[in-house]
Amino acid sequence: MGKQIPSELLDKYLNGECTPAERALVEYTLDQHAGDNPEVYTENELRDAIASSWPVIEKAVYSKSRFRRMLPYTAAAAAVALFVAFVYLFSEKQTLPPQTVQYIQDVAPGGNHAVLTLPNGKQINLSQANKGNIPNQFSTIEKRDDGEVVFTPSNAAASSEMSSITTPRGGQFIVQLPDGSKVWLNAASSLKFPVDFKGFKNRLVELTGEAYFEVAKNTSQPFIVETPTQRVQVLGTHFNINAYPEEQVVKTTLLEGAVRLFSTQLNTVSETLKPGQMAYHQDNKIEVLPKEENAIAWTEGKMKFSNVALPPLMREVSRWYNVTIKYEGPISTERFTASISRDSNLSELLHILEGMGIHFSIEQQPAGNVLIVKN
Repeated sequence: MGKQIPSELLDKYLNGECTPAERALVEYTLDQHAGDNPEVYTENELRDAIASSWPVIEKAVYSKSRFRRMLPYTAAAAAVALFVAFVYLFSEKQTLPPQTVQYIQDVAPGGNHAVLTLPNGKQINLSQANKGNIPNQFSTIEKRDDGEVVFTPSNAAASSEMSSITTPRGGQFIVQLPDGSKVWLNAASSLKFPVDFKGFKNRLVELTGEAYFEVAKNTSQPFIVETPTQRVQVLGTHFNINAYPEEQVVKTTLLEGAVRLFSTQLNTVSETLKPGQMAYHQDNKIEVLPKEENAIAWTEGKMKFSNVALPPLMREVSRWYNVTIKYEGPISTERFTASISRDSNLSELLHILEGMGIHFSIEQQPAGNVLIVKN
């Protein structure tokens, strides 16, 4: 049997219940048969247009009203990717060669995913771990009902052994460290910390990527976050560090308390932040400015961009939606402002950006999803 639009899809279209992708499929078909026809279809015209596109049509029920085609002729090409994907979904059988590229409609957002690596190298998938105590020989680790993982110091002697939590692209996680400090890890990030802070002069942790910290106060034992290019020293405060290797600038944003930054390359370079300030650390230089409005939007479940160039915007999209970015043609020099929930599918964000003149398609390749960006 050939590829076909099932009757339920036509029902949904006629009743105005289609998703954007489903509607695009039907309307693309109508555009293919439009020619110089009017902007509206009668029942019979709709029947003829659909029937001529597929060799077999299941029992279809048509409304007796007239339908206005919402997709302009000039937008027909933009619907081709959706058309290809939707026909594939409704075909009975589809055999693909190993390297065939498929165009897909959407990509789901990231979620709570992380892997814990214990001092002995054992790895535990925290998103799959059962709630309650996580068995191990190093400390008490509990996964709570809300998914947060809590480390509690043991009664054993102080240990210098280190654990780490790593989030993949498309992941985030909340962890409470042995001293009571809470850390929100963003996508593609890693935090390394000791099994217990007892016996140490400082509470030293190592960060790659991005994390938001709410540090438990302990004036006798400063909390230090070390990244490849800087050290941030605090006593008890709320702050965010964005230190992704692919970004040219390390951004430290202070919300509460006080922190002092040191360059790991030049100890003579340091700055102290006050609440509401942000430090930009680049090329061994630290510049202190008012904090960006969107600096911690990710901890509030939002993806916000304010006057941002396309490449850093796409890098954030890549990390959260776990897609590889590929540019076709020159990269736009425009700057973008947008806001959307991090729970939104990728298509919702792309729809906003397309309104700003950027076009996209999503390829499903053996190595993963690829987002094609076209100016």
